[in-house]
Amino acid sequence: MVFRQKPEGLMKMEMFKDRIRRLRSEKSLTMKEVAKSISVPETTYREWEYGRNIKGIEPYIRLSKIFEVSIHELLTGMRSDKSLVIQEINSIQKNLDRLKGQVESLF
Repeated sequence: MVFRQKPEGLMKMEMFKDRIRRLRSEKSLTMKEVAKSISVPETTYREWEYGRNIKGIEPYIRLSKIFEVSIHELLTGMRSDKSLVIQEINSIQKNLDRLKGQVESLF
């Protein structure tokens, strides 16, 4: 469980199962897509989102890769300064790519 800051300033506890559901939704992935990409049956992944414990370390590593978050963020819900910087760089890159496409369409 981790507390997440809400806009109104109140803190809400986020369970691991809710975190992986949120991360999956943020990536616009289905349960089936996540399960396939981390090499587990869809039923197994679904059980994780319903709160069943994950056995072993490998699934956590695979989940962090597919969701593009650190293991620390996956487990705690808290981003490190490094991951915030990387996220900002990725956002800037996407904006640059979009602007480049707009400029190229002018010619």
